[in-house]
Amino acid sequence: MVKIRKIPYINALIMTLMGSHELKEQNHALKKGIPFGHRLLSYTKLNLLNVERDQPFDEYDDVRIKIFQLPFLHKHHVREYHRFMKQDIYEVGRSHRLDKIQDFLASAHICMESDLPWCLMMEEFTVVTEAFLTSLKNFVIAPLESYAATHRVGMESDGQVFKRLKKMSVVSLFSAYDSQAGDVMRVHDVGYSSMMYEKDRAKLNSERKAMGLKEHSLQYELYPLPLLESNDANAQGGFDCAMLFHSSMVQNELIPMLQQLESAENARIVGGWFRSDQKDEVGVDSLDLEREFSLYTGIQRQRVEPSLVNRIGFYDQDFGGWQRGTSEKDRIGITNWLTDPRFLFEAGAFYEGREEFCELDNGNWIWDSFYESEQKSCCKEEFMKRQICEEEEEYRLRHNFWGPSNDEP
Repeated sequence: MVKIRKIPYINALIMTLMGSHELKEQNHALKKGIPFGHRLLSYTKLNLLNVERDQPFDEYDDVRIKIFQLPFLHKHHVREYHRFMKQDIYEVGRSHRLDKIQDFLASAHICMESDLPWCLMMEEFTVVTEAFLTSLKNFVIAPLESYAATHRVGMESDGQVFKRLKKMSVVSLFSAYDSQAGDVMRVHDVGYSSMMYEKDRAKLNSERKAMGLKEHSLQYELYPLPLLESNDANAQGGFDCAMLFHSSMVQNELIPMLQQLESAENARIVGGWFRSDQKDEVGVDSLDLEREFSLYTGIQRQRVEPSLVNRIGFYDQDFGGWQRGTSEKDRIGITNWLTDPRFLFEAGAFYEGREEFCELDNGNWIWDSFYESEQKSCCKEEFMKRQICEEEEEYRLRHNFWGPSNDEP
């Protein structure tokens, strides 16, 4: 879902999506100039929903329009789906909650039109990991589909299994909650930042090696969220920024629920007791879809830890689910505080730059071709006399490749 914000977040999201799913080594080995994103597009359909009521795509700024013009993006406007809504999107007497309900209702219908087994709804102020597609399939979708396959009765579909056994209503791909520690990772809190942040935060491979840690490996876990009250810390989800639904849940549960919410909100507005001074009430102008959908279906949620998707927005007027003050400025959520410090886009290579060279007994430096292999490194004394090491030293000396200066720290 895209809207007019001060920063073109959608550009970052699309670029991480399209550039993060290629197996570069395989492409190089096959000597094929396969463009980035081909694996993603072979499995998915990318839809953009413009939720600005009076702003068509071609009236956005030039930076965003360049992204909107990409041929693989399917563009939709929320007004195209007013036929599914009980109140016209241009009608007066609206509320922020009603807008959000109708935004999600339009998104749900787009999911059904895509005719795919899974539906991922994301806000534009998010980014994904470098291996997002692979991780999503291996750590989220595959375990859920395996669960459905082993618990299926007769000709049940996956969605029917999830519903009968109350396995999963929605999966949050973002969460600032640490299930092992049993608390929210509040990066803005002085106590957390000074005591726990350093332990929790993601670390690049170069840093991990310097600290004596193992190389980073892709590892994500699914944690269930029982049906708890919204003010319970354990019930915190992903604030609706990255929600994965099974398509059967969208058709049979999500759309009917959103239609009921829309009718209820319309009745509340028409009833005349909607007042501007009630904007601070939870459930009046906010919408915590993850929590409300779980309560509606009576089926637990799941969340992924660490997050496969992270928030990058600085502020967001849609920051909902928690009680706020009556002042309008207090309604602005500083969402760079609402982040998962464990999120890592790409770990990088597991070595440090200085280890690419080693110093010989004569004081000269040699490039170490085998710096990533402890069994072959020319910097190890038992391997220094290997022919390949001596030939490489002679070549570097002939071409004046001396390596780092002895004066470097």
